[in-house]
Amino acid sequence: MRDDVILVTKDDIPTGVCEKMHAHYQGFLHRAFSIFVHKMCDERPHILLQKRHCAKYHSPGMWTNTC
Repeated sequence: MRDDVILVTKDDIPTGVCEKMHAHYQGFLHRAFSIFVHKMCDERPHILLQKRHCAKYHSPGMWTNTC
């Protein structure tokens, strides 16, 4: 089963479709989403981050957004 993404320009104009893994390996710009979980604790902002597994194909070991 293919997992396609929509390829876009830097202005979010669709330019085509590509298989997700190929887009990641080639560094093609595509539509995606990011989630940040945050809360205030003792009047200070806290944000939940994740560290990507070192064996991941994309950005291994990188600290990144919540999911």
